[in-house]
Amino acid sequence: MTATWLKVLDGLALSPGDVSTAIAEGMAQAKVLRIVGLRPPGDPLRFWWTAGEVMGAHAQVLESSDGKVVPAGAGWMDVRFEPDRLDTYRHANVGQPLHTDGAYFDDKQDIGLFFLERQADSGGESLFVDADTIAKRLAKVDPIFWSG
Repeated sequence: MTATWLKVLDGLALSPGDVSTAIAEGMAQAKVLRIVGLRPPGDPLRFWWTAGEVMGAHAQVLESSDGKVVPAGAGWMDVRFEPDRLDTYRHANVGQPLHTDGAYFDDKQDIGLFFLERQADSGGESLFVDADTIAKRLAKVDPIFWSG
């Protein structure tokens, strides 16, 4: 079966205990899964950490708000506006360029999780690109580059 690109789940219809099963089933059908309206009980980091484990390995480290590498269980890698930190895209009030999260870490994760605590009035969009599609296109457009 070929997975669809995006599947949207109504988080209001899910009990907290059903989330891991819904994620596993949803990701078997799609490359990107969006869960809308789910308010995790208790600590959101612990909730999503546990729920995401059905998908595979999460990052073991992350970059803290002050640029240090810390164990991933210690918190979120947050993206928020901080007027005194305009030297980083994560904290500036500008759009980030196209990038791959975690590309410079040796520890590669199987999943990427975005938890939106508060939606911006405008902006804040995330663009997801299918790496398999890019690889196939590159192999067709520039086979010499692709072959290495």
